[in-house]
Amino acid sequence: LKLWNITNKKCEWTIQAHNGQIWSVEAAPDGASFFSVGNDKTIKRCQMHRDVFVSHSARPRTPPLPPFRPPPSQMHRDVFVSDSARPRTPPLPSLPTVLPPATLSYLAAFESAISSIITGITHHRHKNEFITCGERVLLWDSSTKAPKFSYDWSTSGDRNDASVVSVKFNPVETDLFASSDHANNIVLYDTRAKEVKKLKMTMRVNALAWNPMEAFILTAASEDYNLYSFDIRNMNKDNRVINIHEGHTSAVIDLDYAPTGREFCSGSYDRSLRIFRTDQGKSRDVYHTKRMFKVNCVLWSGDNKYILSGSSDHNVRVWKAVSHEKMGIMKSRERASVNYAEELKRKYGHFPEMRRILRHRHLPKHIYHARQEHRIMKDSLARKEDNRRRHSKRGAVPRVPARQKPVVGLQDDETSMPGPSFNDD
Repeated sequence: LKLWNITNKKCEWTIQAHNGQIWSVEAAPDGASFFSVGNDKTIKRCQMHRDVFVSHSARPRTPPLPPFRPPPSQMHRDVFVSDSARPRTPPLPSLPTVLPPATLSYLAAFESAISSIITGITHHRHKNEFITCGERVLLWDSSTKAPKFSYDWSTSGDRNDASVVSVKFNPVETDLFASSDHANNIVLYDTRAKEVKKLKMTMRVNALAWNPMEAFILTAASEDYNLYSFDIRNMNKDNRVINIHEGHTSAVIDLDYAPTGREFCSGSYDRSLRIFRTDQGKSRDVYHTKRMFKVNCVLWSGDNKYILSGSSDHNVRVWKAVSHEKMGIMKSRERASVNYAEELKRKYGHFPEMRRILRHRHLPKHIYHARQEHRIMKDSLARKEDNRRRHSKRGAVPRVPARQKPVVGLQDDETSMPGPSFNDD
């Protein structure tokens, strides 16, 4: 684990927390501790004490220097002593970058109840509860070292069929959470009851994110290069998918919402990061660099100013949420000029030429050519379907809306949740 200071782009400390790869890190609501899961099949809750680490405020301070008095021979009104003549103290030692394991205070270590690798973790917004995913979805209490309940949808006995990819708590309706598994399912849970809904997709969902302002909006990152926004109130209806967000040319791995709930960012295997508005299907901006590899995770900062991304080239990058926004302090005239320019773009942005200029983005060659190839494939499939419909009986080849194609069906279970409970109370 590494702690980074974003302002000076330096690593404050590095610790050995797990044996093997660390899959996920989740902060507790109080901000004083965090949870981590790794390949060693354990969940560790750690707390960082301020007095443990060597910081600028904790460094040994040298006693203040006494006031400098020149020797009597130099006591003259025309003689001045510069600061360079004062005795200098040796420089302070630099901060350590690697801390010994003893400086990490482990509050608890939770052993996995099924002795399997845990791939994800999410914490309740208010309660001392968190949920992990792996072969099963387990509900834990921070005060105990055993799971309270196990959610298991596997009925075939195949572990790969039950392996859960991601899990996410709802930040508004805090008793709801959702998960996605390798069997292309999106499952909705309620910690207060055992009623769930299971939605079957055509492709696997790699990540989920809830809208922080609208509790009923759930967005999923899919392997078919798209992101889908669902209205969980209409999961049993055909209008369950309220929007399809397109633009990536490879599998979408992760996404995260802005604190405003109006935008979200996504990272993909096409080595790019895109920013979408919730009510639009096309991205408003795309970020890429020549040396950035596959984007594995993204995070939108709480101040709505920055986006953080982690990629396969072992780098963490910090992006501006609005690429042309000035980060420094602006004078009143400069701010008025910026606001006036933004108002002009809003007022005349629907003009064809203005819209073309505002939406134009320079893309890497591999993304540009992949978009052209995908467009040819999409047009070819549309022509083929149209030809089949023209040479078939009326109604033999129905027209399926684009928002219904990625969904196979809904399995609704109102009786009980499969899987044993680890805690009867």
